[in-house]
Amino acid sequence: MKVIIVKNYLISENVKEKILEGINEASTMISKTFGPQGKNVIIDDYGLYLSSDGYTVCNSICLENPLENFGVKLLQNVANLTKKQCGDGTTSTIILGSEFCKNVLKTKINDVRIVNTETNDFEKDALELLDKNKIEKIDEEKLRKVIYTSCNNKEIENIVFETIKEGLIEKNLYEIVNYKPTLRKRLYYEKYEGMFLERGIISTYFSKNGKIILENPYVIIVNDDIKTINEIENIIYDIKDGHKDIFIIANYFSKEVVDYLLFLSKSQKYNIGIVLTPEYSLNRNEILEDIAIYLNTFIVTNKTLYLTMETIGKADYVEITKDYTIIKKNNQKNEKLEKRISYLKDNVDGNDLIKNRLASLTKKVKTIYIPLEKEYDYELIKEKVMNAVNSGIRAINYGISKGKGMAFLEIQEKLENKSEVYNSLKDSLKIISKTLENKVYDEFEPLDATANLKDILSNSLHLVRLFMSIDGYVKRSEKESTNIDVF
Repeated sequence: MKVIIVKNYLISENVKEKILEGINEASTMISKTFGPQGKNVIIDDYGLYLSSDGYTVCNSICLENPLENFGVKLLQNVANLTKKQCGDGTTSTIILGSEFCKNVLKTKINDVRIVNTETNDFEKDALELLDKNKIEKIDEEKLRKVIYTSCNNKEIENIVFETIKEGLIEKNLYEIVNYKPTLRKRLYYEKYEGMFLERGIISTYFSKNGKIILENPYVIIVNDDIKTINEIENIIYDIKDGHKDIFIIANYFSKEVVDYLLFLSKSQKYNIGIVLTPEYSLNRNEILEDIAIYLNTFIVTNKTLYLTMETIGKADYVEITKDYTIIKKNNQKNEKLEKRISYLKDNVDGNDLIKNRLASLTKKVKTIYIPLEKEYDYELIKEKVMNAVNSGIRAINYGISKGKGMAFLEIQEKLENKSEVYNSLKDSLKIISKTLENKVYDEFEPLDATANLKDILSNSLHLVRLFMSIDGYVKRSEKESTNIDVF
């Protein structure tokens, strides 16, 4: 009788060396895409296609040897971290992180405590120097260079610059930038003058040509479910003046309520738009408060008692599409709104949700339209646009430094010689500029957002900490045997 025997083998020799082989092999391939003259790599994944994006190439690599492939997974991990934090810089993270791993392993220091302590010491010193060395003043020319360094495309540079340039006037820039395809042949952008909600049309039967347009609508904000007609019937019929445009936000609309509102919309010539409340739980409450303050009105929670003409607001204009809703209100003077914006700015501290709320309240919501004419290139162009926008906004908010490894070379000269691990990390800082030394810039001075460089450095050091902590491998093996009697 055939029986499967499972054995676990313990392997402790040359584990890190084998993982490093995978890291180096993947890094060599990914580095081909790096810089202003980066080359394309063919990826065979359900068909052949080209990519010059290091992040895409990295996530497409899978090596046959499990230990070598684990090295690739470590690279993918830190690349994903950088992608999430700043969009651009994934290839730099991979190249720098690979060099860190190679040079620290050469020190033959296997004490994880020592490696972590010295790596942390190096990270602290390097980040402080990056802050000290950043370029003090950012102007139009420098912002354009940051954007171009990220995307290496003049058309993208121009559109992204026009999209975010108002941030040069302000000290901080909080924007929501959306990305959509277009049938036009060139990139362009639109700015929305109003409060932006990431909620769209519930039922297409309310819309005309995919949109609902409401002029001077009454606005009903309900932080609750609307389950029966009785809950809103009275207030609907209280709206008796010449303007019968109605906009309702609620947590949930029952089918009965939706059908009733649709009947009013079609038969009695009410113009009605309904959307679900954005987000969930506490975030939902805060966004509803933002809307109420923006419109200088109230949030209804106990509908039966408080849903009256005194508790509903008015907007100047509401536009609802399948993806989003824009609410416009020309506030002459709204002290509550000013206090709300000031409060959010004081508490933003890297919180993406608060940044989006600020962008919505301050009318800084924009969409960049990307040509769909060359569908094959659409995702690649979109990726470049997104990277350029992220880099540009981070440059405005946190400052800029010399790009493509030059900032790392500058701080390398100022770092002191300390321990063996510390010095091996210091020596590794030249790898990015060395990788690019044979690539021509045509007298273009590359600039990077300082925050991007700091994230690249921190994530690369995270890679070396993970790598140096490994010291064993348990391998599972299955074998078939035909000479075993089973009782």
